[in-house]
Amino acid sequence: ILHTDFADVGVCMHNSLSDTSCSLFPATKCRKLHSSRRDAFKVINTQEWMRVDTRKETIDIIHNNFQKREERKLKLCLFKKDLKVGLYKAHPQMFAEELKIYEKFDGLILEGFGLAGNMPINKVDSITQENEKISKQLQKLTKKIPVCATTQTIFGRVNMNVYSTGRKMQDLGILGNHLDMHPETAFIKLAWLLSNHPKQVKELFTRNLRGELNLRHQD
Repeated sequence: ILHTDFADVGVCMHNSLSDTSCSLFPATKCRKLHSSRRDAFKVINTQEWMRVDTRKETIDIIHNNFQKREERKLKLCLFKKDLKVGLYKAHPQMFAEELKIYEKFDGLILEGFGLAGNMPINKVDSITQENEKISKQLQKLTKKIPVCATTQTIFGRVNMNVYSTGRKMQDLGILGNHLDMHPETAFIKLAWLLSNHPKQVKELFTRNLRGELNLRHQD
């Protein structure tokens, strides 16, 4: 790698149960999917960058969509130490009161259900009255801080245009439509934007900055 134009951040881990081969994954597009397997890390919604054969001592480039080396000064854009960004996972038996704590936060990532990153916001009968309160609480939050939707599924992207719940989430002011970041990447991106570009969060959150977003998914 030292003899290539590679200048990005990746995760290099085993890609099998043996020690003979490793893969270099984009850091923003990989996830640990097993607690103990040697090949626990997998790439999400894209391809690995390189494959390393430890016996032959070779490196094969699989996909070269990494950042390239160029002559420029390194500038550190650090996180604000007192920044508060929440990561909330949707679940059965949700209550609006759970979301009130985030009124004192700077931003919030929602980890919702399925295609739209759905949240329980639709009141349809007497049993779902709490959903209306959740909807109102989310709208209250979006007027104060950026609230962004992701999905609990590992692969795929958020599409809030398909179902009425997703369209309603957009009406509430929730960001994230068409994005394919998994929640942890979205969390770091939002925290970094709030720390360094607080007035451009809505614009930059939907823009691919470091390979964290794919316009199209690869096989």
